[in-house]
Amino acid sequence: ASKWPLQLSTRIEEQAFEKSRGIKTNYLKFVQAYFQQIQKLKPPTTHKLV
Repeated sequence: ASKWPLQLSTRIEEQAFEKSRGIKTNYLKFVQAYFQQIQKLKPPTTHKLV
């Protein structure tokens, strides 16, 4: 999550936790889905650094 702004990833994690109701497997699925959605909207610029 280091390539995303901390504020954004924190918000995603909070939303995922609420939706998963604290169930870890569901939480991880939600986090993954949120990050995939964001990647579609705004491609990360970090690939230039690699």
